[in-house]
Amino acid sequence: MNIDKILGNTYSISAPTNIGVYIFKNKDALIIDTGTGKAFGKKIFKILNENQLKCRFIINTHNHTDHCGGNLFIKENSPNLRIYTSHEERLYIENYQIGAYITYGGNPVEKMKDKNKFSEVDETIEQGKLELNNKGFEIVSLPGHASDGIGIITPDKVAFLGDSIFSESILEKYSLAYVFNIEEFLDSLEKIKSLKCDRYVIGHSDRIYNHEEMEELIEVNRSNIKKYEQEIYDALNNPMTQEDLMERIFILNDLNINKKQYYLNRTTINGYITYLLNKGKIDSMIEGGKLYFYSNA
Repeated sequence: MNIDKILGNTYSISAPTNIGVYIFKNKDALIIDTGTGKAFGKKIFKILNENQLKCRFIINTHNHTDHCGGNLFIKENSPNLRIYTSHEERLYIENYQIGAYITYGGNPVEKMKDKNKFSEVDETIEQGKLELNNKGFEIVSLPGHASDGIGIITPDKVAFLGDSIFSESILEKYSLAYVFNIEEFLDSLEKIKSLKCDRYVIGHSDRIYNHEEMEELIEVNRSNIKKYEQEIYDALNNPMTQEDLMERIFILNDLNINKKQYYLNRTTINGYITYLLNKGKIDSMIEGGKLYFYSNA
Protein backbone atom coordinates (compact mmCIF):
# COMPACT_ATOMS: atom_id res chain seq x y z
CA MET A 1 0.00 0.00 0.00
CA ASN A 2 1.36 3.37 -1.07
CA ILE A 3 0.04 6.91 -1.19
CA ASP A 4 -0.23 8.08 -4.80
CA LYS A 5 -0.89 11.58 -6.10
CA ILE A 6 -4.00 12.11 -8.24
CA LEU A 7 -4.24 15.89 -8.69
CA GLY A 8 -3.08 18.84 -6.60
CA ASN A 9 -3.33 17.94 -2.92
CA THR A 10 -5.55 14.91 -3.55
CA TYR A 11 -4.07 11.44 -3.19
CA SER A 12 -5.23 7.85 -2.89
CA ILE A 13 -4.06 4.70 -1.17
CA SER A 14 -4.71 1.82 -3.55
CA ALA A 15 -6.01 -1.22 -1.71
CA PRO A 16 -8.91 -3.72 -1.82
CA THR A 17 -10.94 -0.71 -0.65
CA ASN A 18 -9.47 2.46 -2.13
CA ILE A 19 -8.74 5.20 0.40
CA GLY A 20 -8.91 8.90 -0.39
CA VAL A 21 -6.40 11.34 1.11
CA TYR A 22 -6.44 15.13 0.96
CA ILE A 23 -3.35 16.85 2.39
CA PHE A 24 -3.65 20.34 3.87
CA LYS A 25 -0.74 22.81 4.00
CA ASN A 26 -0.10 22.14 7.69
CA LYS A 27 0.29 18.39 6.93
CA ASP A 28 -3.10 17.55 8.41
CA ALA A 29 -4.91 14.95 6.33
CA LEU A 30 -8.50 14.11 5.47
CA ILE A 31 -9.06 10.37 4.98
CA ILE A 32 -12.01 9.18 2.90
CA ASP A 33 -13.02 5.67 4.06
CA THR A 34 -10.80 3.47 6.23
CA GLY A 35 -11.03 -0.09 4.92
CA THR A 36 -11.80 -3.32 6.74
CA GLY A 37 -10.97 -3.65 10.41
CA LYS A 38 -8.15 -2.79 12.77
CA ALA A 39 -5.38 -4.20 10.55
CA PHE A 40 -6.41 -1.93 7.68
CA GLY A 41 -6.60 1.05 10.02
CA LYS A 42 -3.05 0.30 11.21
CA LYS A 43 -1.76 0.25 7.62
CA ILE A 44 -3.36 3.61 6.84
CA PHE A 45 -1.98 5.09 10.06
CA LYS A 46 1.51 3.76 9.26
CA ILE A 47 1.47 5.26 5.75
CA LEU A 48 0.41 8.63 7.13
CA ASN A 49 3.20 8.57 9.73
CA GLU A 50 5.79 7.63 7.11
CA ASN A 51 4.74 10.73 5.16
CA GLN A 52 4.72 12.99 8.27
CA LEU A 53 0.95 13.39 8.03
CA LYS A 54 -1.59 13.65 10.86
CA CYS A 55 -5.08 12.29 10.37
CA ARG A 56 -7.35 15.18 11.30
CA PHE A 57 -10.59 14.21 9.54
CA ILE A 58 -12.32 11.03 8.33
CA ILE A 59 -15.33 11.00 6.01
CA ASN A 60 -17.08 7.66 5.50
CA THR A 61 -18.97 7.29 2.22
CA HIS A 62 -21.20 4.65 3.83
CA ASN A 63 -21.49 2.21 6.69
CA HIS A 64 -20.26 -1.10 5.26
CA THR A 65 -17.40 -2.64 7.20
CA ASP A 66 -14.95 -2.49 4.29
CA HIS A 67 -15.31 1.31 4.27
CA CYS A 68 -15.33 2.21 7.95
CA GLY A 69 -13.74 -0.77 9.70
CA GLY A 70 -10.47 1.09 10.30
CA ASN A 71 -12.16 4.06 11.99
CA LEU A 72 -11.69 2.92 15.57
CA PHE A 73 -7.93 2.30 15.44
CA ILE A 74 -7.22 5.58 13.65
CA LYS A 75 -9.52 7.47 16.04
CA GLU A 76 -7.84 5.99 19.12
CA ASN A 77 -4.41 6.99 17.83
CA SER A 78 -5.18 10.45 16.41
CA PRO A 79 -5.78 13.29 18.90
CA ASN A 80 -8.49 15.76 17.85
CA LEU A 81 -9.65 13.57 14.93
CA ARG A 82 -13.24 14.16 13.81
CA ILE A 83 -15.31 11.62 11.87
CA TYR A 84 -18.08 12.65 9.46
CA THR A 85 -20.78 10.81 7.56
CA SER A 86 -24.41 11.22 6.51
CA HIS A 87 -27.39 10.97 8.86
CA GLU A 88 -28.55 7.40 8.15
CA GLU A 89 -25.03 6.02 7.70
CA ARG A 90 -24.14 7.39 11.13
CA LEU A 91 -26.92 5.29 12.64
CA TYR A 92 -25.45 2.13 11.11
CA ILE A 93 -21.82 2.98 11.92
CA GLU A 94 -22.53 3.70 15.57
CA ASN A 95 -24.77 0.60 15.85
CA TYR A 96 -22.70 -1.73 13.72
CA GLN A 97 -24.88 -4.85 14.11
CA ILE A 98 -27.96 -3.26 12.51
CA GLY A 99 -26.66 -4.13 9.05
CA ALA A 100 -26.57 -7.83 9.92
CA TYR A 101 -30.11 -7.66 11.34
CA ILE A 102 -31.37 -6.17 8.06
CA THR A 103 -29.48 -8.61 5.83
CA TYR A 104 -30.49 -11.66 7.85
CA GLY A 105 -34.06 -10.48 8.41
CA GLY A 106 -33.96 -10.97 12.16
CA ASN A 107 -31.47 -11.97 14.84
CA PRO A 108 -28.49 -13.26 12.82
CA VAL A 109 -26.44 -16.36 13.53
CA GLU A 110 -23.02 -15.57 15.00
CA LYS A 111 -21.20 -16.05 11.68
CA MET A 112 -23.32 -13.30 10.13
CA LYS A 113 -22.50 -10.75 12.82
CA ASP A 114 -19.86 -8.12 12.13
CA LYS A 115 -16.80 -8.63 14.33
CA ASN A 116 -15.38 -5.16 13.58
CA LYS A 117 -16.34 -2.47 16.06
CA PHE A 118 -16.74 0.96 14.52
CA SER A 119 -16.14 4.26 16.28
CA GLU A 120 -18.63 6.97 17.08
CA VAL A 121 -19.25 9.63 14.44
CA ASP A 122 -18.60 13.22 15.50
CA GLU A 123 -20.66 15.12 12.97
CA THR A 124 -23.46 14.46 10.48
CA ILE A 125 -23.10 16.02 7.03
CA GLU A 126 -25.58 16.62 4.24
CA GLN A 127 -25.38 17.30 0.51
CA GLY A 128 -23.72 20.64 -0.14
CA LYS A 129 -20.56 22.47 0.85
CA LEU A 130 -18.31 21.34 3.69
CA GLU A 131 -15.39 23.46 4.91
CA LEU A 132 -12.42 21.76 6.55
CA ASN A 133 -9.24 23.67 7.46
CA ASN A 134 -10.43 26.59 5.31
CA LYS A 135 -10.78 24.37 2.23
CA GLY A 136 -14.10 23.76 0.50
CA PHE A 137 -15.31 20.23 -0.24
CA GLU A 138 -18.59 19.18 -1.82
CA ILE A 139 -20.75 16.40 -0.40
CA VAL A 140 -22.97 14.60 -2.91
CA SER A 141 -25.89 12.38 -1.87
CA LEU A 142 -25.48 9.01 -3.66
CA PRO A 143 -27.88 6.45 -2.12
CA GLY A 144 -28.66 3.08 -3.65
CA HIS A 145 -25.88 0.71 -2.67
CA ALA A 146 -26.35 2.01 0.86
CA SER A 147 -29.41 3.82 2.14
CA ASP A 148 -27.71 7.21 2.59
CA GLY A 149 -24.37 6.85 0.79
CA ILE A 150 -22.38 9.94 -0.13
CA GLY A 151 -19.59 11.05 -2.45
CA ILE A 152 -16.92 13.64 -1.70
CA ILE A 153 -15.44 16.10 -4.21
CA THR A 154 -12.11 17.67 -3.21
CA PRO A 155 -10.99 21.21 -4.14
CA ASP A 156 -8.97 19.57 -6.96
CA LYS A 157 -12.20 18.31 -8.58
CA VAL A 158 -11.49 14.70 -7.67
CA ALA A 159 -14.65 12.76 -6.76
CA PHE A 160 -14.53 9.84 -4.33
CA LEU A 161 -17.69 7.83 -4.98
CA GLY A 162 -17.47 4.87 -2.59
CA ASP A 163 -19.68 2.02 -3.82
CA SER A 164 -22.28 4.21 -5.53
CA ILE A 165 -21.01 2.71 -8.80
CA PHE A 166 -19.19 -0.57 -9.52
CA SER A 167 -16.06 -1.17 -11.57
CA GLU A 168 -16.04 -3.47 -14.58
CA SER A 169 -13.96 -6.01 -12.65
CA ILE A 170 -16.43 -6.10 -9.75
CA LEU A 171 -19.37 -6.66 -12.11
CA GLU A 172 -17.47 -9.45 -13.84
CA LYS A 173 -16.84 -11.15 -10.50
CA TYR A 174 -20.15 -10.28 -8.79
CA SER A 175 -22.64 -9.45 -11.53
CA LEU A 176 -25.49 -9.39 -8.99
CA ALA A 177 -23.74 -6.61 -7.09
CA TYR A 178 -25.21 -5.52 -3.75
CA VAL A 179 -27.81 -2.78 -4.23
CA PHE A 180 -30.20 -1.85 -1.43
CA ASN A 181 -32.47 0.47 -3.44
CA ILE A 182 -32.58 0.03 -7.23
CA GLU A 183 -34.38 3.28 -8.05
CA GLU A 184 -32.01 5.36 -5.94
CA PHE A 185 -28.99 3.56 -7.41
CA LEU A 186 -30.12 4.49 -10.93
CA ASP A 187 -30.78 8.08 -9.84
CA SER A 188 -27.28 8.24 -8.33
CA LEU A 189 -25.77 7.11 -11.63
CA GLU A 190 -27.44 10.10 -13.29
CA LYS A 191 -26.12 12.40 -10.57
CA ILE A 192 -22.57 11.07 -11.04
CA LYS A 193 -22.88 11.75 -14.77
CA SER A 194 -23.68 15.40 -14.01
CA LEU A 195 -20.68 16.01 -11.73
CA LYS A 196 -18.13 17.03 -14.41
CA CYS A 197 -15.11 16.28 -12.24
CA ASP A 198 -11.58 15.77 -13.57
CA ARG A 199 -10.98 12.43 -11.84
CA TYR A 200 -13.16 9.79 -10.18
CA VAL A 201 -12.15 7.21 -7.58
CA ILE A 202 -14.50 4.34 -6.74
CA GLY A 203 -14.39 1.95 -3.82
CA HIS A 204 -13.11 -1.17 -5.54
CA SER A 205 -11.10 -0.66 -8.70
CA ASP A 206 -7.46 -0.73 -9.77
CA ARG A 207 -7.85 2.41 -11.88
CA ILE A 208 -8.82 6.07 -11.63
CA TYR A 209 -11.35 7.34 -14.17
CA ASN A 210 -11.60 10.54 -16.18
CA HIS A 211 -15.05 11.93 -17.04
CA GLU A 212 -15.38 10.14 -20.38
CA GLU A 213 -14.40 6.82 -18.82
CA MET A 214 -16.86 7.42 -15.99
CA GLU A 215 -19.68 8.00 -18.46
CA GLU A 216 -18.86 4.64 -20.05
CA LEU A 217 -18.85 2.95 -16.64
CA ILE A 218 -22.22 4.51 -15.81
CA GLU A 219 -23.69 2.83 -18.90
CA VAL A 220 -22.15 -0.51 -17.91
CA ASN A 221 -23.78 -0.24 -14.48
CA ARG A 222 -27.13 0.87 -15.89
CA SER A 223 -27.14 -2.00 -18.40
CA ASN A 224 -26.37 -4.50 -15.66
CA ILE A 225 -29.30 -3.24 -13.56
CA LYS A 226 -31.66 -3.37 -16.54
CA LYS A 227 -30.49 -6.89 -17.39
CA TYR A 228 -31.45 -8.23 -13.96
CA GLU A 229 -34.67 -6.22 -13.93
CA GLN A 230 -35.73 -7.86 -17.20
CA GLU A 231 -34.66 -11.35 -16.11
CA ILE A 232 -36.70 -11.08 -12.91
CA TYR A 233 -39.72 -9.68 -14.73
CA ASP A 234 -39.56 -12.48 -17.33
CA ALA A 235 -39.12 -15.15 -14.65
CA LEU A 236 -42.31 -13.94 -12.96
CA ASN A 237 -44.45 -14.68 -16.00
CA ASN A 238 -45.25 -17.70 -13.86
CA PRO A 239 -45.94 -16.92 -10.18
CA MET A 240 -42.92 -17.61 -7.96
CA THR A 241 -41.96 -17.34 -4.34
CA GLN A 242 -38.91 -15.28 -3.48
CA GLU A 243 -36.96 -18.50 -2.91
CA ASP A 244 -37.89 -19.91 -6.32
CA LEU A 245 -37.05 -16.62 -8.00
CA MET A 246 -33.63 -16.51 -6.37
CA GLU A 247 -32.93 -20.07 -7.51
CA ARG A 248 -33.90 -19.15 -11.08
CA ILE A 249 -31.66 -16.07 -11.16
CA PHE A 250 -28.72 -17.86 -9.53
CA ILE A 251 -28.88 -20.74 -12.04
CA LEU A 252 -29.48 -18.47 -15.03
CA ASN A 253 -26.38 -16.41 -14.22
CA ASP A 254 -24.24 -19.29 -12.93
CA LEU A 255 -23.81 -17.62 -9.54
CA ASN A 256 -21.89 -19.82 -7.12
CA ILE A 257 -22.56 -18.47 -3.65
CA ASN A 258 -21.80 -19.22 -0.02
CA LYS A 259 -24.25 -18.68 2.85
CA LYS A 260 -23.24 -15.07 3.52
CA GLN A 261 -23.51 -14.23 -0.18
CA TYR A 262 -26.93 -15.88 -0.21
CA TYR A 263 -28.26 -13.38 2.32
CA LEU A 264 -26.59 -10.42 0.61
CA ASN A 265 -28.02 -11.50 -2.75
CA ARG A 266 -31.44 -11.96 -1.16
CA THR A 267 -31.35 -8.30 -0.09
CA THR A 268 -30.53 -7.28 -3.66
CA ILE A 269 -33.26 -9.49 -5.15
CA ASN A 270 -35.69 -7.91 -2.67
CA GLY A 271 -34.55 -4.53 -3.97
CA TYR A 272 -35.52 -5.53 -7.51
CA ILE A 273 -38.86 -6.93 -6.32
CA THR A 274 -39.65 -3.66 -4.53
CA TYR A 275 -38.59 -1.66 -7.59
CA LEU A 276 -40.87 -3.67 -9.89
CA LEU A 277 -43.76 -3.57 -7.41
CA ASN A 278 -43.46 0.21 -7.12
CA LYS A 279 -43.47 0.54 -10.91
CA GLY A 280 -46.61 -1.61 -11.12
CA LYS A 281 -44.84 -4.16 -13.34
CA ILE A 282 -45.39 -7.04 -10.92
CA ASP A 283 -47.85 -7.88 -8.16
CA SER A 284 -48.11 -10.37 -5.31
CA MET A 285 -50.56 -12.80 -3.75
CA ILE A 286 -50.68 -15.26 -0.88
CA GLU A 287 -51.72 -18.79 -1.67
CA GLY A 288 -51.36 -21.89 0.48
CA GLY A 289 -49.43 -19.96 3.10
CA LYS A 290 -46.83 -18.76 0.57
CA LEU A 291 -46.18 -15.30 -0.88
CA TYR A 292 -45.99 -15.36 -4.68
CA PHE A 293 -44.90 -12.64 -7.09
CA TYR A 294 -46.02 -12.45 -10.70
CA SER A 295 -45.65 -10.18 -13.72
CA ASN A 296 -48.54 -7.98 -14.78
CA ALA A 297 -49.49 -8.43 -18.43
